[in-house]
Amino acid sequence: MSKKVVIVGGGWAGTAAALAARQAGCDVRLFERTDMLLGTGVVEGGIRVNGRFAVVGELVAMGGGTLFQVIDRHCQVELTGHDLATIEPVVRRSLLLAGVVVHLQARVDTAQVTQETVTGISATVAEGSTRIEAAGDAFVDASGTAGPEGNCSTLGMDCGRCITRCPTFGAPLGIPALAGLDEREDILPCGDTLRVAGLSNVFCAGDKAGFLRGQSEAILTGTLAGHNAARLAWGLDPVALPRTLACGEGIAWGLEHKGALGEVGETYTFSGWELFGHMRERSLDGTDAAEIAGRVEAAGMTGFFVRKLG
Repeated sequence: MSKKVVIVGGGWAGTAAALAARQAGCDVRLFERTDMLLGTGVVEGGIRVNGRFAVVGELVAMGGGTLFQVIDRHCQVELTGHDLATIEPVVRRSLLLAGVVVHLQARVDTAQVTQETVTGISATVAEGSTRIEAAGDAFVDASGTAGPEGNCSTLGMDCGRCITRCPTFGAPLGIPALAGLDEREDILPCGDTLRVAGLSNVFCAGDKAGFLRGQSEAILTGTLAGHNAARLAWGLDPVALPRTLACGEGIAWGLEHKGALGEVGETYTFSGWELFGHMRERSLDGTDAAEIAGRVEAAGMTGFFVRKLG
């Protein structure tokens, strides 16, 4: 019998989660409220800057590097910016070829919950003329923290140029909020497996996890969340990445320091001085590809994300 994983949010984290769950052998449906994927990643670059080099190398060695390979082919050089309008169709095609069912202009607005277990979600499509119901064994909330437009007005941002386009598609809605769980500053409480506290079968990724921010970081948390959702769907325990890896240490350190260096919602990147400095102290910042692959092999994680679970 097939297992079903449902992803809410089609940014870098959501697309990574969808690919990871699909690689693990699950049927995957992804819901994105706007008319295109990749969320706020309008222009992004530097996926291998500073500590990100090791993170990307580890993810590729673990079998979770599909999106990085797509970006490399699209950009043709390692360090560059890319425009959402040109790379979005490439990423969308990669998901479709992998067998992910993608629902665009599908705003998830209802969650069915039984005793802290989400059993399904409902979405309104386009202008409200159609409803989609999706049952799932496990779920990933990668709906992001941008919007609604009131937040942008308060912060003095120019709402009219924002890719999230809340006035057109409505503000993002996440699964835990729909399930009645309180969200602090739109950030979800989770541990190093990225399972959301208070819901037995929901994982979070990207900005929703609340401690790592950036494209490479979103792909990392999305990959782990999607894989763990698949593990749970197949009746296996979710896993945390080993702290002997830059990926695992970054997630664990980020959770330990979430909000510690500033206001609520303080986030970190593998290229920023706080987390990158910590990685250097632990000798996890190298750029030698063979050394990175060897570290992954020593941890027993080579090809981990491409292993079928069922």
